[in-house]
Order: sequence, then C-alpha cells, then structure tokens
Amino acid sequence: YMLLSAAPHAAKEATTVLLGAHAMMSNGRLYSRVGTAVVAMLAHARAIPVIVCCESVKFTDRVALDSIVQNEIAPSEELLLPFDAAAAAAGVADGGSLAKWKETPGLQLLNIMYDVTPAEYIDMVVTEFGFLPPSSVPVVHRISTERDVRT
Repeated sequence: YMLLSAAPHAAKEATTVLLGAHAMMSNGRLYSRVGTAVVAMLAHARAIPVIVCCESVKFTDRVALDSIVQNEIAPSEELLLPFDAAAAAAGVADGGSLAKWKETPGLQLLNIMYDVTPAEYIDMVVTEFGFLPPSSVPVVHRISTERDVRT
C-alpha cells in the first residue's frame, strides 16, 4: 500500500500485485479506485502478475469502456494542496498554481473516483469460486445470478 507516485520504485522489488475491486465488469475489466489502472499497467510492463481479489457479488453484467461515462465525482478541492496563508504571506508559497482555479474562465477540475483497468492487464481474479481469468467473469456472474433466482 503506497502513494501512486511511489509505484515505479516499489515495482522494482515486487513479485505480485494484489488489487481490490469495486466491481468486475462483464467484459473482464476492473472498476476500482482511481490509480489502479496505472499500477496494473506498470506491473504488466514489468511482467509482474496482477491478481484481483473480488467476491462474485461485485460481478456485474455492465460493460465499461472508459472511466468517464459512468463514474463518481469527488469535490474538486480535494485535488489541491491545502493553502498555507502564512507561507504565502512570507513569500515562500503562492498556494499552488491552481489556488484560484475557480476564477479562471473555462477551467474545471474533474476529480473522478474510479478508473477502468483493461482485462489484458489482469492475470487472475480470485473469488470464492476459485481462481479465474478475467474472461470468466460473465460466466460466473450468470451462474451465481441463476443460483440466486432459484433459491
């Protein structure tokens, strides 16, 4: 568990990457906290296995192609560093280049909460049914949904 900016350094010694899931889409893509896709792509580029831990209740028949169409948006202010009035008054800091972003015409900050990791960057999904390739997500979802309907 680390800051996203430390991922390339940590990847030097990593043997496996474990990821959590908000949802697994029926096209095998992972919907998880923003930054997850970057970590998975970094691991894939370095031939480090990427394993997603996800219970089948999080499998969905939805398909996600990108992170923009359906996503949750957090407050834009969370992207900014806290303004240090004392440091700014002393001339040490100006509050950051985006401190007055609301006053800039046409500028909007988008703070998305989740991203979509393509299935080709995921080696395995661990569920209560066992170890699955991402391509098996729709099959397991269908079976578990049918089982729930019968009970």
